[in-house]
Amino acid sequence: MHRVRMIAMAFAAMLLGLAAMSTPAFAAEGTPASSPGAGAAAMPVAIHQGTCAEPVAEPAWKVNDASPITSSDTVGGAADMTVSESSGKVKAKLDDLGHEPYVIAVHASAADYDTIVACGMIAGPKVDGKLVVALTPVNDSGVTGVAVFDEDKSGVLGLGSDEVQITVYLIGAGSSMATPAS
Repeated sequence: MHRVRMIAMAFAAMLLGLAAMSTPAFAAEGTPASSPGAGAAAMPVAIHQGTCAEPVAEPAWKVNDASPITSSDTVGGAADMTVSESSGKVKAKLDDLGHEPYVIAVHASAADYDTIVACGMIAGPKVDGKLVVALTPVNDSGVTGVAVFDEDKSGVLGLGSDEVQITVYLIGAGSSMATPAS
């Protein structure tokens, strides 16, 4: 699990460089302002049917809110950006998420759920039962990250419940991300 986290964090750092070069279209109101900060608000994470350009409004599954990572155990000096994390399970098979178009979306806040700040299509190659999805900023939000989907085949002989563990790492999710700029 530690190796997956390290890979996800490295991938997220790479996305920072790419964030300035591309911004996907998305049907969302407002353009959130970006500023990293320790008082960052929790941001709902959900899986929606559809595409990043046209997601279905009602989520198919909700994942736990992303909140800033706070730890007294750090490496090097103080970080100059906020890193947030969300982790949760959905009752679905990873392959089923690929049969229909699904996206993982990060919402500005519970109060501003209609504003999506980062989004990624659930698609790509699986490696050791894991799928890593890039989350790109929406409407110049400045929020990037990765979502790691990990199959949990706890059922026996196809019986029981299969679940997907989802861990999301976000970069640039500052305290003012929850409030769209006017």
